[in-house]
Parts: sequence; C-alpha cells; structure tokens
Amino acid sequence: MTTEEAKAAASSKLSLAKPGCQEKCGNLSIPYPFGIGDEPKCFLNEDFQFFCNTTSDPPQLMMMHSISDDKPILDISLQGQVATTMWAASECYAGEGNDLVVNTSSWELPEPYMLSDTRNRFITVGCDTSGILDGYNGEAFYIGCSSGCLNDTKETLLPCDNGLGCCQSTIPKGITGLNISTESIFNFSYTWNINRCGYAFMCDKDLMASQVSRLWSMGNNVKYLENFGIQTPIILDWAIRNKTCEDVGGMEDNIVCGNNTYCTNSTNGPGYLCHCLQGYQGNPYLPDGCQ
Repeated sequence: MTTEEAKAAASSKLSLAKPGCQEKCGNLSIPYPFGIGDEPKCFLNEDFQFFCNTTSDPPQLMMMHSISDDKPILDISLQGQVATTMWAASECYAGEGNDLVVNTSSWELPEPYMLSDTRNRFITVGCDTSGILDGYNGEAFYIGCSSGCLNDTKETLLPCDNGLGCCQSTIPKGITGLNISTESIFNFSYTWNINRCGYAFMCDKDLMASQVSRLWSMGNNVKYLENFGIQTPIILDWAIRNKTCEDVGGMEDNIVCGNNTYCTNSTNGPGYLCHCLQGYQGNPYLPDGCQ
C-alpha cells in the first residue's frame, strides 16, 4: 500500500484486514480484498489470496494462482495498483561459434490484474537486439523495439528514445497475457566485444533508468543470466472485474464497497474500484472500513 495510505490507517488505528485475519507479511500491510492464509473470509476470492513466505528474511508476500510462477508482492495500493516483478527475456552470445543462450518470458495474469499501460514501458537493452512483445488484450497484439550500438558505445543513452543501446515503447490497455522474446540479427557477431547479451522486459517507468543501467552493466555476464535470470519491477492494475459501477449500483449483495464509500470504473479493462467518501479514511472494501 502507499505510504499515504499506511500513515492514514496508522493514525486512525483502523484495521485494513478483516477481523481475525493476518494484517501484515513482514513490514507490508495486506488490505482486504487481499488476504493470506486458508480462511476464505480473509480474501475476496482466490485471485486475491496471497501467501507469506516466512522462510525468507524478511518475510516476503507472494502471489498465488499465477500460471507461470509465484510472484513477489512489493506493494499494494487500494487505489488499484500492485507492485511486483516479471522475468526479463534475454539472449546471449556464449562465445563458442555462434551458440546463443536464450531465455523467454511469459505470463497469463489472474483475472483481477492487467499490466498498467500508464505505469509500465516495454524496453529493449543491448546491441544488435530486437525485443518482441506479443499477447492478448481482447485481441492479439504485437510490439517490436530494436536497439543497436556504434563501435565506441560505452553506455546506453537514456531515456532510450534513439535506439542507441536501448529503446522503449508504450503498451496498450487491457493486457491479460503476454510473451516476451529477443532476436539478434547477426548473433552478436559484430558487437560481442561491447555487449554479449540483449534483453527485453517490462518495467515500471519510474524505475526504468536504474534497470536499464543495471542490465547494461550485466551485458557480459552470460553465466549469471543462464543460471539465475533477471527480474524487473512492474506495476499491475487491479479491480473488482467484469462488472461496472452501473452494473452493481443499488445491489447491496453484489457490490464489494462498504459504507461511506463511492464507486469508480476501472480505467484499464472492465471492473470497478471503491473509495472512501471525502472526509473519511480507511479501507473502503470493509463494511465499516471508512471512518
């Protein structure tokens, strides 16, 4: 949750979780409709069910029911965003003939979540590298982004607008499934002395500069990429899906919003969000969460 939301909740001493449900994993608050544990009352449905990995230090909140793999949850905002990570796709020249080490990345998102089109960018980093993003947002889409290097290229030129060492592209709304891959036209045969690896990845645009610099600096670390891979921070938009405020207006049994709240439609895919009325604070998804 955002710092402002956490401060407001702390100052009002209002619980953000349902009674009897765990409120935190490590230092991260877990506001309903999200929840952890096996008690169904603690989360709206299984797509909002997380688990707390207590074997890590500090404990790490993780997303369940993700088809690809468990995802770490870095932050939850009741304004409709979840911060998490996604694997980058990569392709590296291994130095033996023209052998390449290739990693692709894909994700089918659970129903409440869509990639944020306003907060994320699709980025390619490397020399002789094309990044490819394809997927589904109600219809199939395809995005390509290519970057190259001059003989004396020492670093990428941010903000990656000219394709020298990196490039970036905006993404469409409504992405529920995606695949990321890379291609090298010449198998890095002309640029391996500058950078042996190329990457394509989604990234929170506010953290793009640090992530581009990090991946560029790892451009010759083929073994690490082959054995461990790279994850980058992204933002998901979430909502109570497949109904609008108009659909649920006046239907108390079908709307999730509590007392002293109002409803707004999601700006990324069908769905709605709940908010406390002006002058109230707390969790609008609890029956009496806004005080």
